[in-house]
Amino acid sequence: MSFNNNIPQPGDKISQSQGQILGNFQSLYTWANVNHVSFDLTNAGKHIYVQMPVQGAPPAFTLGEIDLWNQAYTVNAATKNEFYIRKENQTNVGTVDVSVPSTASILGYYSGASISYTGWTFLPSGILMQWGQATTVVGSVTVNLNTGGNQGPVLTQLFSCQASFAQTPAPSATLSCIIGFPNITINSNTAGLRVNYLAIGSGV
Repeated sequence: MSFNNNIPQPGDKISQSQGQILGNFQSLYTWANVNHVSFDLTNAGKHIYVQMPVQGAPPAFTLGEIDLWNQAYTVNAATKNEFYIRKENQTNVGTVDVSVPSTASILGYYSGASISYTGWTFLPSGILMQWGQATTVVGSVTVNLNTGGNQGPVLTQLFSCQASFAQTPAPSATLSCIIGFPNITINSNTAGLRVNYLAIGSGV
């Protein structure tokens, strides 16, 4: 029986509307049990799990709230539903609300992800991490983090980068990583060595 929000009426008799009232209680019981522990069990009212229907656009929010929802996220022409967090973020002009696809990563958009491919992941804080491999030359190699490979979101800020040898180098081999948005520059005095790099920034 569906929920009837128009009962009881002022002139109703219990004997007439009892069935409708009972039906309302049954509807409420069914509704409350969706993803929740039942009224009549230990831990009543607590979540068993959470399901979020996908939203076509960010819901309307009140400034200062922290909000969670499910929405499609597209990168490199691939679209997946992701768990979004909307939170306050400090900028150089004050505080703004930002939406972060916190579960989005290369794993959801490319089945062959591995250490030898450029990868990326969002953190719930909004930080974007990117990684990949390069081959050294004597001098410097420039990697543009917004082009090529299995690139993900567009990097909008770059905070830090690190590089490490992916194979055992000669004791005299040197390695450094320098940021220069949207590029990182990997410097070495030895050519032909594989290098793993990790860059930390923010993106969309």
